[in-house]
Amino acid sequence: AARRPAGLPPPQAADPFTGSGAYTTSAANTEKALIPHDSYIRFDQANLKAIHDKLREFNSKVGDGLNALTHEQLENIVKLGELNSTHSFETVTLLKKMLEWPKEILFPVLDVTRLAVRNKELNGQIFDTTYGPTFIKYLLSLLAPDNMPANQMLAMRVLVNAFCDLPGEMLVLAARESVVHCIMCLSHLNNNAQIAAASLLLNLSVALAQQADNVDLADGLIHLLTRITDNEAYFRGLVALGTLLAESPNKLQIQSKIVSNTQLHNRLKKDCASTDPSLAKITQCSQQIARLL
Repeated sequence: AARRPAGLPPPQAADPFTGSGAYTTSAANTEKALIPHDSYIRFDQANLKAIHDKLREFNSKVGDGLNALTHEQLENIVKLGELNSTHSFETVTLLKKMLEWPKEILFPVLDVTRLAVRNKELNGQIFDTTYGPTFIKYLLSLLAPDNMPANQMLAMRVLVNAFCDLPGEMLVLAARESVVHCIMCLSHLNNNAQIAAASLLLNLSVALAQQADNVDLADGLIHLLTRITDNEAYFRGLVALGTLLAESPNKLQIQSKIVSNTQLHNRLKKDCASTDPSLAKITQCSQQIARLL
């Protein structure tokens, strides 16, 4: 389970986002507190075979073929994506080398990394004090608006899963201003990228809810919420904003930002009154936010 910031109660047994505890419309009658959210979320879904096939295909394209990895090396890299994998130091070094692959063929490497950093030891090795800060800068460079959408989305998923352990969490938090800025600069986000962006801001909100300097994060969330078209992404963004609203020392400032953003405020009012079962969790979260305004 992801570490929670000190002083927060343990998360509810039912995670409203994923898994068996996923929030469903049938549960909408029983009011469940969706905000503040108090635990980090992560991206677990994986198709290791598809990742392996892509890595094998791209492996032949690296450099002049002389740098190609052996079959065994590739197998070891893919194993890093398993939750409790055993691994050698050489394999982690190799993964860091593969993260330098050309951007056109990088995405399966990012996907393995996203899965690998869930593992405590790997999180510590990838987000250590020497490689970690450079790696965070590199992930942020992949979020540049002119980068490949697949790389943008996967870079955000790596940053979301960085929160699985303390080294990654600390480095993402140290770069939070740049992270929020990068997300605000992304203009064309497909559904998966919207969910990744909202999830990243949600983890930042869980970490920073009680901090004094979270107004920029609220700005970033309001900016994202007015551009999101995907319902799951919008829900995650709402939970993040509601978490800040419920716990921030800057509650009045955040309240006025929400109310003065006509588009978001009107959407909140509209969703509060919605009876559409497919929007049940958005309706419920909107109602809980409205009570705090």
